[in-house]
Amino acid sequence: PSFENTILIGNYCCVNNMEYATPLFKAVEKIAKENNVHKILGPIHGNTWHNYRYSNKNEDSFFLEYENCNYFLDQWTANGFEIDELYQSNIAKFDKNIAFDTRKLRNDLKDRNLEIRNIDLEHFTQDLTIIYHFCMDVFKDNIYFSPIAESDFLKMYRSRDCVA
Repeated sequence: PSFENTILIGNYCCVNNMEYATPLFKAVEKIAKENNVHKILGPIHGNTWHNYRYSNKNEDSFFLEYENCNYFLDQWTANGFEIDELYQSNIAKFDKNIAFDTRKLRNDLKDRNLEIRNIDLEHFTQDLTIIYHFCMDVFKDNIYFSPIAESDFLKMYRSRDCVA
């Protein structure tokens, strides 16, 4: 996308108090007006791989997802920001007592060089590398996508406390 005439706001963090949040947004608005900028976009931390998405649900995050304070979204919307893009993550819970024949699905995926399996914690870096290449391909047409070096991706996700 073109970010011409746009201010990007990133690395947002604020205590849960509008008395402090609102002046931050007012300062950005002032900078935008002084520079004849007509669009303010945020939060986005330089690229799509960093901690910028806010959940509109109070649910546990998914594997490898970052978490933000629940009140951040409220601070943005209370200061006039609207949601520009949405993404969705879902968990499908199946009754383990109901038989589900996965052979057709597994065969279809195998024909496309894909498989369903758990992440292999013994070979976590190799699995992250597979995930990296998958993400570079499937997200390349998303509006705010920007590529990241494989080494940066691995460093970012290996450092997560999701793996003992």
